[in-house]
Amino acid sequence: YGNASGGVVNLRTNLDFDRPFVEVLERAGDFGYHREQGITGFSLGKARGQFSTYNSTFDGWREHSNGSSTQGQLRLGIPIDNVTRLGLGLDGVSNINRFPGALTDSEYDTDPQAADPAYVARDERRRNNVARVGLTFDRALTRSQDLALTAFAEPKSLQRSERARFRDFQRIHTGGSAQWQGRRALGNGTEGTLSVGADDAWQDGSILFYDLNPDGSRSTNVRANKREGANAFGGYAEAGVRWNERWSASLAARYDNVWYISQDRADPSLNADQHFTHVTPKATVAYMLDRHTLYANLGGGVEVPAFNEIDPDPIFVSSTSLNPFLEPMISTEYEVGGRGELPLPAGIGGATYDVALYYLEVTNDLVPFAGGAYFTSAGKTRRQGLEAG
Repeated sequence: YGNASGGVVNLRTNLDFDRPFVEVLERAGDFGYHREQGITGFSLGKARGQFSTYNSTFDGWREHSNGSSTQGQLRLGIPIDNVTRLGLGLDGVSNINRFPGALTDSEYDTDPQAADPAYVARDERRRNNVARVGLTFDRALTRSQDLALTAFAEPKSLQRSERARFRDFQRIHTGGSAQWQGRRALGNGTEGTLSVGADDAWQDGSILFYDLNPDGSRSTNVRANKREGANAFGGYAEAGVRWNERWSASLAARYDNVWYISQDRADPSLNADQHFTHVTPKATVAYMLDRHTLYANLGGGVEVPAFNEIDPDPIFVSSTSLNPFLEPMISTEYEVGGRGELPLPAGIGGATYDVALYYLEVTNDLVPFAGGAYFTSAGKTRRQGLEAG
């Protein structure tokens, strides 16, 4: 899933409890840290649900480094019939974090817990308020075919006090996905699988920059008034086969199309839009021997700049609102490795191992300059290494 190289971390709330329950947890530590959390599991007919909420507060080790977060989550699993399941997720979070800034060597030697006075004067901080509603639909079409659909909507209100500006971002993020998977016996102990899917997400909203008042609050003087929108569409197909109970292989390709829209309400002549497209191949072959697996993998991905990375540098800031030279970051990765389990002597158990040798090449890697205010595309970067555990 997604356009990046690597695996998938899939987190699911446990809705398989036997009976309703309530849990209350409390944590506390140094520097004013405390966290209160409550979790309850409940039944509504055949549906199972879980609601959790927590509040976390931390004064910070340094001056002006305090933060707090309050969050609530609801998960509901609704079986429609024996082969169909509907899921509902509701989330809300509000948090604020303050930043102490950097210290010089002499300032650190004098008081490592102090804050940069400019950061304190500007009350540099980030406040986020985000809500989300999500729906999932899973159905076994036949014994060998499955369908999965998702949809979500996520409004966001993000405020920043940074670099002598008060920044106000209002966003709405919506999207969904569809995936079909089929399995078929090919004879002689060989099984084939085919998976196809598509996903689309749209985020749009306003950005307002204001001057900061001396106490760090927002002034009434507007420095920037823009609209920022982006749409990410992707589709993929993957075919796999297993044979002789030892070998497996898969071949896949993914198409990505990302579209940026930038509109300057103060100066419409700066309006711009930009498309990034790419097709990424993927191939894997693996050999399984008892408790061991050897594999070789060709992977990769495409990653596009965030909006703060796509701002034009000062040379072009008077002619466009999008950096005309940025390109999508395209990665290609080659990896060979193995994993498995080794028995230990005297019947005391076993040891697991995982080893991988990889080479990763990225074209158009983003490189910051001017203190991170602007970004440019490098020709190529490479990473190679050996990982073992």
